[in-house]
Formats: sequence, structure tokens, C-alpha cells
Amino acid sequence: MIAATLLTAPVPALADPTPEPTATPSVSESPSTPTTSPSTPTTSPSAPGTPPAEDTPAPGADAVATTVTVTPPSHSLPAGETRTFSGVVSNGGVPLAGVRVSVIQQAGTGWKFVAHVTTGADGAWSYTFAPITNTTWRTDFYGNELYPAGFSPLYSATIVQFPGVDRINSATAFVHGRSGWASWAVYDQLTKRWYGDSRQAQVNNTESMIKVWIAADLIMGVQQTGRTTLTAYERSLISKMIRYSDDQATENVYRLRGRNEVINRLIRICGLTDTYIGKTNRWSWTKMSPRDGVRMGLCIMPAKHLWTPYANYLLGEMRSVAPSNAFGIQQAYPAGDGVRIAVKNGWTAQGALSIWNVNCLGIWGAGNRWLLVVETRYPVNLEQGYGAITCQETTRRLFR
Repeated sequence: MIAATLLTAPVPALADPTPEPTATPSVSESPSTPTTSPSTPTTSPSAPGTPPAEDTPAPGADAVATTVTVTPPSHSLPAGETRTFSGVVSNGGVPLAGVRVSVIQQAGTGWKFVAHVTTGADGAWSYTFAPITNTTWRTDFYGNELYPAGFSPLYSATIVQFPGVDRINSATAFVHGRSGWASWAVYDQLTKRWYGDSRQAQVNNTESMIKVWIAADLIMGVQQTGRTTLTAYERSLISKMIRYSDDQATENVYRLRGRNEVINRLIRICGLTDTYIGKTNRWSWTKMSPRDGVRMGLCIMPAKHLWTPYANYLLGEMRSVAPSNAFGIQQAYPAGDGVRIAVKNGWTAQGALSIWNVNCLGIWGAGNRWLLVVETRYPVNLEQGYGAITCQETTRRLFR
């Protein structure tokens, strides 16, 4: 936490002394979009540090300075994701409850009103916003009849527009430097943007990564009957397939749903462009590109082809994968230290071909924002861990 006590220090004038007519500025009006709807003030200070006429304080000459603190969530924020910064207003160490503070941000050479927030019983205030561009913020208390004004330090936010060219180049250089073949693809559901290396349309055996779709295909069959719940047996099959990558459970569902027709439905329903059946009636030999792997992930999102409760159930199973199977993307902790994400990996040593196939699918973020697929194929003597490291390090270079 950082704090400042400012009473008479000169500060820049507001660019526009009239507050915005609506409490939520649009993207064109402001670099950030508040997620709450603070009340519009009846008047606005002519400059930070100058109390509005309605709140002109009348404290005694020996008034103790008012302190406004701010605790930033981070100085490096992802574009478009909501973040909350907060602080405390106090006077002489005593929290000021129920006082109004103004959040303002730098706009050109001046300052612009954003929102009013009111402190709680403990003097605490907070404000949530979705940053879009780099900006500088401050929170001001303009004083009242009991306490003099106080102003927080400046808070600068650097907005990260993922992924920067440096991150893309780093991840691509890494995978292209690995033994054998490797590729990656990312989709950002918030900005609707795709990223990936130059190989993302090339295919690899899916191995067990395809089990996500086989589970989803089973659920779609249940939906067609109108049933809103899965049987205990169906849940058992899905749990074995996703959490423990059980091949026999997968084979049972695959046969039940028509074998090759399971993959044909995947290609048709999810709009895949590179995927094809590698060996007839062999789900693990489905040939899929990284970008099609991401499309497969998009296909199981809530309210697309799966009813929302079913989609959330499947994603929950993916977040509960056994630790020994949750290697690669999960080990990079792209959602933050210790945070489990939805994953499904596929890995097999093809002895006849003397190669390992190791593939990783990860989904995480607010609203399942990020979908990442990393696929690898390399000499069998390098063991499974080599592919796991490829998935983990690619994720780290992109997101950490």
C-alpha cells in the first residue's frame, strides 16, 4: 500500500470541470470502462485539490491532514479484464466512514472525472474497471465541514495488449527450436483474436486430447433425448475419460456413438478445416492441427452446442484432472500461481514410428477467455517429459 498526504501542493487542472452526463464512460470517452454505475455528481471540482463549493470544508486551523491510500492490483494489467484498486481514507489515523471520494484519470494534458465512490464503515473504498489503454489515476477526497481535503498518490497502469510481438516471437522461436515438430495456437474470446505460429494448420495425432470431444459428443446425445441430467454411469464414464484419461471408458463411448461418426460430427459441428480421420475407427489417430484443437475447445463452451449446465460440468471435470495428467500448460499456471485451469492432454509413444506425440489443451480466464493448444512430435528416446516441457515453456513465454 502507498499513501500520500497532500493539502496545498499544486496539481494539474481538470481538462473539463463538468462531469460526464453518464456514470459509465464509453471506450471513446475514456481508456477504461467501469463495471459499476456510480452516481453522477451534482458538481465537479474545478481542479484536483480544490474542494467543490458544496463541500467546502470549515475545519479549524489545527485540523489534522487527511490521508488517502491506494493499493493497486498491479502496475501491469491485461487489456479488457476487470481489476479492482482500493484504499482507505483516514484522518489522524481514524478511518472516515461514509465520505465520498472522486476517481479521476489523466486525459491528455488534464484530468477527467470517472466516478464517485463512498467509503465503508472502515474508511475503505474500492473501484473496479476494465482497462483498455495506458493511463494514470488518482483518488481525491475534497474535504467536508469536519475534515480537510486529501489526495492519493498517482497510480499508473500499463495495459498489456496480449500477446505482444515479443511474446509471440519468443514462443515461436522456442517451439521451432525443439527436436522434431511443435506448434501452438491461441484464441482470445474477449477480443475475438487468433494467434499462433506458422505451423498451426499442420496436423498431429490427437491421442487422448480428443477425449474432450468424445465426452461432449456423449452429452450431445443425452441432450437430444431432452434429458437435463446425466446418469451415474454416464458421469462415471466422463470422469474416467477426462480426469484419468481412461482408454477403455473412451472406447466404450466411442463405439456407442458410432466410432468414425463421432469424428465426422466433430469436423462438421465445430467447423474444423484441417482435421481428418487418420485410421478408421481409431479415435487416437485423429489428425488435428493446433488451430483446430482450439476450435474443438470453443465448441464445448457454454450455450454453444452444449447446454450451459452440461458445458460447465465438462469444464469442471477438466479442472479436476489428476495431477499426473495435468502437465504442460497447467504447470505454467497461466491463470496465476496455484490456480487450476481446464486441461486435457494427449500423449503416446508410437514405437513402430519411433516418435512421441504429446499435445496439450488449456482453457482459463474470466468467461473462459483463453484457449491454448500446443502440439508436439519428437524422437521416442526423449521421453514424455520433453513434450510436457514444450507445452509448459510455450505457455510461460506467452502468458507469464
